[in-house]
Amino acid sequence: MKSKQLTVITQKFCEARHSQIQEVDNLHSQLEKALQCSEVYSPVGLVRLLKGVPRRKPIKLVQLKEGSIYDYHTVANAYDFKGIPFSEVKALQYSSESPMTVKYKLSFFDND
Repeated sequence: MKSKQLTVITQKFCEARHSQIQEVDNLHSQLEKALQCSEVYSPVGLVRLLKGVPRRKPIKLVQLKEGSIYDYHTVANAYDFKGIPFSEVKALQYSSESPMTVKYKLSFFDND
């Protein structure tokens, strides 16, 4: 809400085996294949495994630091989520123009 550049955030949710987000499905498939035949004993081992996943666009890994993790529970409680059928939602949209209102889509093909 404080950012001048970021005015809208759209959060999309996938359906198993019916995803409209093919790149995410492809990445998940590659990660599953890499993890199936590997044993990970430490965070460093996981980083090495992820960096070795064969891709045209290599995975960009970002190390989280202590100040990188936020608790959004209080902010989320301020939103009006009543009446949103979460089991059917495909996308949620948050806007700085109406900060306490959430728009949602039940299909990726909805234009609204």
